[in-house]
Amino acid sequence: MADLGLRLVLVLLLMQLTRLNGRIYPDRISTDTKKETRQWGGMMANTGTNLGGWLLRITSGFGNFACGAAYYSPLIMLTSANCIQPIRYSLEAAIVDVTAMCEREDTYAVIDTFYSPPTFRVRQTEMDIAVVTLQEPLGGRLTEIIKLCSTPIKEGMSVDAVGWGFLGLNYWPRLQFANTSSVVVGNLDSCREQYKDIRNITDSSFCVTLPADKNDCIHDNGCPLIKENELCGIVSYGGSCLNTTYPGIYTDINAVSDYIERIENDVVAGVLSRRRRRRRRSIHQKKMYHQILKYAKQNTHNQCKCVERSAHLLYII
Repeated sequence: MADLGLRLVLVLLLMQLTRLNGRIYPDRISTDTKKETRQWGGMMANTGTNLGGWLLRITSGFGNFACGAAYYSPLIMLTSANCIQPIRYSLEAAIVDVTAMCEREDTYAVIDTFYSPPTFRVRQTEMDIAVVTLQEPLGGRLTEIIKLCSTPIKEGMSVDAVGWGFLGLNYWPRLQFANTSSVVVGNLDSCREQYKDIRNITDSSFCVTLPADKNDCIHDNGCPLIKENELCGIVSYGGSCLNTTYPGIYTDINAVSDYIERIENDVVAGVLSRRRRRRRRSIHQKKMYHQILKYAKQNTHNQCKCVERSAHLLYII
């Protein structure tokens, strides 16, 4: 009985430690990983009090932030087509990295290609989605996958914008860590009226009211918008933290989910071919990633120890 009681105490203690520090997955994501086994469970779930390893950052070959993105499946991430179009001819030099990692883990990948709906037009909001394929899955035992939205977007709904709070594409983030900001879905007709002389807001989009104080604003290009633990929007073309009197424009994931799933199925089935010969990571890409990692370590204030015996410090960027 004493041994049984001791075992129960140890189990309860381990559960408490897991709840405090987060659960670390035992394996890296591979091409065979089932999405449901690595899905983000929301804040305070899975890997702890962070946004999980599904929030991605695309860095251009010049070392600048290009787009935010969401990890959707082992070889696919989602971002704005308007965001990735300007760097489409230099994707070979870009890197993608996760925002939650264990120390000494290789958590970046190289882009293979991307797909956008045939009705998409540059600098327009219609079907503004880019399904980006990776050369290999993103590593890391904190890396997670986010589910697509199952909730219809309605006026007055409270949702969470995710990002760093960039003031412009060529600036380092004013927030050292990814954060969330609660915003409210606005009236679509009013949004169209405000943008009538600037651009057309289509039915595949919705608008949110940005915070009056731009210091509270998070509206980074290509970054996600979540409802509870699901991906419901992606920052589209229009809206800026520089002028929060205009609403922020998002692509409605509900409107583009069929396209996303069709591309995913075609990639898995081999209908959409990927590069036969995988590109090697260049020396420049490796240096760029390690520079990002160095910056993160110098500025991190959110460190916690993994529960596992062999784990190292975590860096939540």
